[in-house]
Amino acid sequence: HGASKPPATVVSKPKVEPPVVKPGETTKVLGDVEFAALAEPMARKFLEAKSIDEILPLVRNPLVAEPRMKTLYPDRSTPPVGLDQFNTDSEIVHEGEHLTVKVRTKNFDERNLTFFNTPDGLKIDWESWVTWSEMPWKDFLAKKPVEPAVFRVTLSQQEYYNIGFTDDSKWQSYQLSCPGQEKSIYGYVERNSALDQQLRPPSDVKLTDLTLKLRFPANARSDNQVLIEGIVSESWVIETETSP
Repeated sequence: HGASKPPATVVSKPKVEPPVVKPGETTKVLGDVEFAALAEPMARKFLEAKSIDEILPLVRNPLVAEPRMKTLYPDRSTPPVGLDQFNTDSEIVHEGEHLTVKVRTKNFDERNLTFFNTPDGLKIDWESWVTWSEMPWKDFLAKKPVEPAVFRVTLSQQEYYNIGFTDDSKWQSYQLSCPGQEKSIYGYVERNSALDQQLRPPSDVKLTDLTLKLRFPANARSDNQVLIEGIVSESWVIETETSP
């Protein structure tokens, strides 16, 4: 007998629908060791990049991402935050087509960084990293649009019934904050509706990161009360964002 192999560690993964692959495309599924070997140098490059041009080759859907980047970084320069540690909790989370790890930046910010298996190989999800939203938070609050726009927010349950939404038998309120923005707002949804049940965090969870469609009611009476129109994603990662 040779030395017996140590037992393999089994990580239970959620059942995943096979990706829809166009003829001639293959999406390579990576094992964790292989993934980490590829992803760590990519994460380092991504977090040390000083310009949009350095970031674009590393991200998924670069044709979609580039115009978005230009609105955030009009001079095309990006602030490098650097990588202090990759995979800080030694856990690679597989979900659908993406894998997420925790990274710590040089300014000790610990956050999720998400990678997608794409036909062009492993790519980083820039939108969830910068918590991209369809319009800047302060513009949303100033202009009070009645057309829904997509925002990446952190949600908590908060009882606040006031001004335009006083009836707590009709409405359920949630506090919504946008990363990096000081002002949080209140989002309302019809109490006990299917959407309310989907939004409601489990009792032991204080904060959840979601991508939501938000809009102001017509003739809004305050700049901090909005309607939650729908859930785009139950995280900041939008799995199905299409490549042009």
